[in-house]
Amino acid sequence: MARNSHRITISTLLVALVLSTTAAQAQTPELLLFGGDNHKTFLGCLNCDRFDSRSVCNGFGDHGSHFSSESIWNRFSDPS
Repeated sequence: MARNSHRITISTLLVALVLSTTAAQAQTPELLLFGGDNHKTFLGCLNCDRFDSRSVCNGFGDHGSHFSSESIWNRFSDPS
């Protein structure tokens, strides 16, 4: 009986941990990066999900690709 009690307690703790982590992520403001003249050029999102098209960590998006002119990772793009 005690063994089942421990399983239920561990399961409950895992569910609580997942829910609290999800809630904490939902409350984190997006860190958006701007540059250019008067900081009007959107350069990407620093803490968005890596699959978000605005993320600088999305290698297939405009802001995370090494080849996109809008990416901070493109060493050859025009810095203006």
